[in-house]
Amino acid sequence: MFECVCGYKGNASHSKTCSRYKEETDRVEKNLKKYIRDLYLENLSVSECCNLVQTKEETNLSEAKLRKIIDKNLTDLGIKRNLSDKEFNHRRLEKTKKTMLDRYGVINNGQRPGQGWKNLNAIPYDKLSVDEDLTNFRKAVDYLTRKYVEKLKRHNSLPTVCYYTGIQFKDATQGKVNPNDPYKRSVDHRTPVIEMFFKGFSPEQVCAEENIVFCLRAVNTYKANTTEEYFVKEIVPYLMEKL
Repeated sequence: MFECVCGYKGNASHSKTCSRYKEETDRVEKNLKKYIRDLYLENLSVSECCNLVQTKEETNLSEAKLRKIIDKNLTDLGIKRNLSDKEFNHRRLEKTKKTMLDRYGVINNGQRPGQGWKNLNAIPYDKLSVDEDLTNFRKAVDYLTRKYVEKLKRHNSLPTVCYYTGIQFKDATQGKVNPNDPYKRSVDHRTPVIEMFFKGFSPEQVCAEENIVFCLRAVNTYKANTTEEYFVKEIVPYLMEKL
């Protein structure tokens, strides 16, 4: 239920016509303009700023309203609050380190005596033998696959188009390309490695020429561990629309 600063309780639409509510909003915003920048850079949390402003201004404006006011002012000040922003992440990391040092004398929780992951990781557990077997199997497959690709390179016979879509590889026409380019050539095993491992096939069978094809990097990502039949029938038609 909406509670206005004037004492009204009921529909939130009341705030649009209440002069007392507008006066309180203007007062709080005018005051916080003087310190919101420093307050935010110190706490790096809009939620924490809402709590601090509410206490400092002795206001009963809702957290949602305060958040809206604070967000607007921080945007006007050009202060980024995006998790992908390097400067923001650096400030947040430094704040976390300072907080940990002040409270516990270390810079991360894992360094606290009896805390963090160290003790948990020390607890013994039964490992799956299949994990090691699969790891060794993949190593053998990777080695044999590399040998096959190197052979094609020596004979200048690398495919120039994607096996599944027929789209030309970018590195077939321009040489060097970004490793993350979705149109880059990549190696795929038509029947997934993990499937052949569990069905008892050998690395040599996985890497047989008829099981190795080349496809777009993006296609390889989406195909993952699906079978070729399922991928071609259920996914490729939709993927072609995107590519």
